[in-house]
Amino acid sequence: MIDSHINYQDVIENGKTASYNVQDSDFKQLLLCTALGSKATFSYSPSVDEILDYKGIKGDRNRKHAQEHLEEKERKEIADILIREEKNVSLQERKVVGDASETGLIKFIEPIMEI
Repeated sequence: MIDSHINYQDVIENGKTASYNVQDSDFKQLLLCTALGSKATFSYSPSVDEILDYKGIKGDRNRKHAQEHLEEKERKEIADILIREEKNVSLQERKVVGDASETGLIKFIEPIMEI
């Protein structure tokens, strides 16, 4: 069962069309508490597969060979590029480490206040 009601400032609204004022001090406190209590973070560390994809290496045998012979310096350079590219992606598409609920909450909060 999903609860679709929101209780905010002693008013209960159906969650489908809830409204809020981002300048309201109570709302800001709610956001701050939510952000501080969340374990989710915008965090991205490219996997070996993503690094090999960036290099354009296809096929299991080629990938295995490339993985074994990929120098640490090149791996770090590509990872840095991928991390910079990730920062240019919209917040809604950025990778998050955390469970689904907390991921949704920090993706909601970040455009309103930097966390």
